[in-house]
Amino acid sequence: MIYNRGKGDEKGGSFVKNRYICIMIQMICRYIVEALRALADWLMPSWCPVCGDKLVKSSTGICVACKLRLPVIPRYGDMEDNSMARLFWGLVPVEKAQTIFEYRPGNEVSAIVEEMKYHGVYEIGIEMGRMSAQRLVGRGFFDGVDMIIPVPLTKSRKRWRGYNQAEMISNGLAEVTAIPVSTGNLVRKRFHGSQTRLSAVERGENVKNCFDVTRPEELRGKHVLLVDDVLTTGATLRECCMSLADRVGDVRVSVFTLCRA
Repeated sequence: MIYNRGKGDEKGGSFVKNRYICIMIQMICRYIVEALRALADWLMPSWCPVCGDKLVKSSTGICVACKLRLPVIPRYGDMEDNSMARLFWGLVPVEKAQTIFEYRPGNEVSAIVEEMKYHGVYEIGIEMGRMSAQRLVGRGFFDGVDMIIPVPLTKSRKRWRGYNQAEMISNGLAEVTAIPVSTGNLVRKRFHGSQTRLSAVERGENVKNCFDVTRPEELRGKHVLLVDDVLTTGATLRECCMSLADRVGDVRVSVFTLCRA
């Protein structure tokens, strides 16, 4: 019996052949990408900003050993009555307040903050945000939060640094919680210089009337989470809370910082 191939057989054979070619191209592209990554890692290796050791491929921003050594604030799980929350009592209404790590000159957290703020290593902020969210997500801290708002920099300050470190931390929180990050609504109108060497009273004066809300209607009836990198006296966050209360009115505010000095 003689079998004559029809048009359907020809089309089927052509489909199989094209699919095989596509799979081969994908495999070749994957090998090329992996080879380029290996070459880049060899030419420009990533280093842990805390201990200086070379990072393995599975590490993101900080080596595993240093992550385990990061100093954690004692009893950080209490959301409403903790040393951070007390900075706002009787001054501005805050639903929840939380900070995770302890900042001290020369410790692991200070090295991370320095790299993030002054050496352009913004990826560390994202990773630290992810780590913080993983610690807090099961404790109910993010329950009911509608949006995350990073404490803003002035436009000129952000251009100089290239990014807002509080926004990087916020992006890390958002990756874990799926809560959207809102930027450009809460804005900083002026920058009066670094607050590092200022007293508590001077810090309050330094940030007075520095913030504004450009689209208050978008925040009415919402629960927002303000995010910053380092907490000292709480002056910056309090001023942000007052700006939100004055310009929005009907808004609930919680606050989070990566660490406390």
